[in-house]
Amino acid sequence: MELTGSLSPGETQPYVIGASSGQDLYVRVAPRGSPISYQIFNPDRTFLLDQMTSDREYRGQLWQSGDHVIEVINRTNGAAGYNIIIGIE
Repeated sequence: MELTGSLSPGETQPYVIGASSGQDLYVRVAPRGSPISYQIFNPDRTFLLDQMTSDREYRGQLWQSGDHVIEVINRTNGAAGYNIIIGIE
């Protein structure tokens, strides 16, 4: 799935993805302009992936079942647009 969004300075956008333990998650955030960061939480709210810059994609196996949260974060002083690609296998 591919989604498009934009964030004001300091704003965060969560994406909730239901998935099962053992599935593989793929996340790619492509900024349109200013750099964007993102982080991924497990269903128990522990970090699956601590804050990462958008120049790196995430690909890994999940070890918890339930709602995983991907937060896209704008840490800049200007508005930032982005595309996010999320895949579950």
